[in-house]
Amino acid sequence: MSWFFKEKRKFKALELSITTLFIHAAKLDGIYSEIEKETIIKCVKKFFVADNEYIKELISECETLEENKNQILHLTQEVKKLDYKERLKIIEMLIEIIYSDRTIDEFEDNLIRRVAGLTYIESADLGAIKIKIKKKLSI
Repeated sequence: MSWFFKEKRKFKALELSITTLFIHAAKLDGIYSEIEKETIIKCVKKFFVADNEYIKELISECETLEENKNQILHLTQEVKKLDYKERLKIIEMLIEIIYSDRTIDEFEDNLIRRVAGLTYIESADLGAIKIKIKKKLSI
């Protein structure tokens, strides 16, 4: 299922919310590294759309949105509308982005827990996803 549609660069609420959330997670530790940016691009390509120009414009738009927002509640509203399996994929990508620099601080861990709670992800599933990502990245 593809949630992203190319319509004269008028981005959908879901794609804006998810991509802005990914960027917020990457910037939370104060370092928005190239590996985090590459991981965001990889996640968007893998899950949503593979059009490089579209992704570039989407990320640019979402970086601006992220700079002007300080609440995650509005970013999770669209995600909550997805079915549980799709929400799990979003959480998995969020965790992969956070762990992409091989570290996690208390603010990043708190963000993961808050987003999981706001999107009604079960604690057991969240724990399993964290373990899966750590193994995948050899952390």
